[in-house]
Amino acid sequence: GPGTCNIMQEGKIAMTQEQLAEILAGSDTRSELDLLGEREIELFSLLSQGTPWHLIATEMGISPEDLVKLKRDIQHKLGLKDDVQLLQFAAKHKAPGAY
Repeated sequence: GPGTCNIMQEGKIAMTQEQLAEILAGSDTRSELDLLGEREIELFSLLSQGTPWHLIATEMGISPEDLVKLKRDIQHKLGLKDDVQLLQFAAKHKAPGAY
């Protein structure tokens, strides 16, 4: 009956979480960066080149407030908790167009 179906689904979900963890552990950064918009990619690209925060706003022609908002959007989309994680992520993964 319906009970059996639920157990099956729960089993599937548990397996999917493990698979998800594996996928995330070895995930292709390119696909993660596909989540980002053009401006977010630009910011990420500058970060991955080691550009200091205070220069990024100038470089992109945006206000510091806009930079903070953009940065938060990136952290949210990539599941990063703070600036440190964002910087580590950027250092590890050169964005498309970064030299």
